Amino acid sequence: MYEINCIEVLHEMQLYIDGELDPERAADFAEHLERCSPCLEHSEFQRKLKAILRAKCRCASPEHVVRRVREAIRLEGRLPP
Repeated sequence: MYEINCIEVLHEMQLYIDGELDPERAADFAEHLERCSPCLEHSEFQRKLKAILRAKCRCASPEHVVRRVREAIRLEGRLPP
């Protein structure tokens, strides 16, 4: 196992929280968080913040806004018609 440092943890924290790290890297993170209380506190803060934002941002966008965004993306060639 690779010993991860605090700088790496801070740079990849959102990937870890979002479950986007590969299993080996996630295990390195978990091991670091077990040993490093400042990083653990930061990760807990980030998780709570993400949960608050998710709960507060549940309102749907108006349909006309969704259509305009989709049309703009489609015109850039990134979304099929």
